[in-house]
Amino acid sequence: MDEEQWQIMKEAMAFYEACKTVIKYGKTTIYGNRSNNTRHPAGTQAVLRLGKDQETGLLICHGFKETMKQSIEITLPSGNWEIENVFGEKCPVKIVQNVLVIDPVQDFSGFACILKS
Repeated sequence: MDEEQWQIMKEAMAFYEACKTVIKYGKTTIYGNRSNNTRHPAGTQAVLRLGKDQETGLLICHGFKETMKQSIEITLPSGNWEIENVFGEKCPVKIVQNVLVIDPVQDFSGFACILKS
């Protein structure tokens, strides 16, 4: 790999280190309108995994072909939530009064973000 590719790998490994406990022990909920066709997926899929402590979270979002044209809104547990870290495409996410708002994503895109309360 060239230097730019290695840099992306290093960023990905650091991102994983920051969220590996949520991945291992958290609980997942899936949102969006992704099709059931795994060979040719369509739509948008947002996966929110909340840690056991309900104070950390990992959001992973994919846009396949024909993504949703409206936002996805996910109510978070009570707390003062913020986006701590992002990996991947431009992250079209904001938190408004404990609601995670994912603006429409581009076709064939993806990103992840770590949330903290």
